[in-house]
Amino acid sequence: MKKLISLLMLLVIIAVAVYAGSPYYTAYQLKNAYDAKDGAAIAAAIDYEQLRPNIKNQLTSDFANTIASYPLVAELGGEPLTQAANSFIEQSVDGAITAQNIERLIETQGQANTATKELAAAWAISSTQKPHPRFDHSSWRYQCCGQATSRANDEQASGAVGATGNSRYR
Repeated sequence: MKKLISLLMLLVIIAVAVYAGSPYYTAYQLKNAYDAKDGAAIAAAIDYEQLRPNIKNQLTSDFANTIASYPLVAELGGEPLTQAANSFIEQSVDGAITAQNIERLIETQGQANTATKELAAAWAISSTQKPHPRFDHSSWRYQCCGQATSRANDEQASGAVGATGNSRYR
């Protein structure tokens, strides 16, 4: 009898451990799928029938809060504005939250990062070089049609400079 109780206790402990550990194992699997850019595995793990209404409710609530903070807009737009916004939210969420879009998003997530890094590298390289002779950023001088003139001199000559010395803030 003592062996049977020990065996049952062991089974209960194993069941509790499996029940308590399953979310962590699922998270581990999702992280591995994300790292491997396996969009199909992540898309299969999402319950779209529960996710879509949840997102719709959040967006509808946010819209209602925004409209409440602008009473004039709410008064002018009224019920037609609310109906149009709710229709837009409904169609947008239904069209955007799909397994195909999730797969595509996960599988292409590194491409934007790569493009951003390449642009940053190109900018860094170009910023270490001398300015183009047609436009010298440091002295606000520009060259047009073979003549180099100073913008400040042009503004002073035309009387466009205000009391602050800046033509934009006269």
